[in-house]
Amino acid sequence: MEKRLANNLFEYETGVYVGDPISASQNIIIKNNFEIQISKNENSNSFYVLGLYFGELYLLEKNTFKYTHYTEFQGSSRWN
Repeated sequence: MEKRLANNLFEYETGVYVGDPISASQNIIIKNNFEIQISKNENSNSFYVLGLYFGELYLLEKNTFKYTHYTEFQGSSRWN
């Protein structure tokens, strides 16, 4: 999982809003293969990783068990 998260930037889609964007190089701390911690704006939340496939990141908030979905940032016509 660490290699798949390493160089990706993720945008918020649905669920618990932690921040936008998030990335392993900036604010994701990998605790183990199933748990990550996201720090954004002086807040820190722990999540269970439900899946990371094809640019989709699925998380479950550790304390409330609320679902969160992020997608890999692809850019826009202005970026390309």
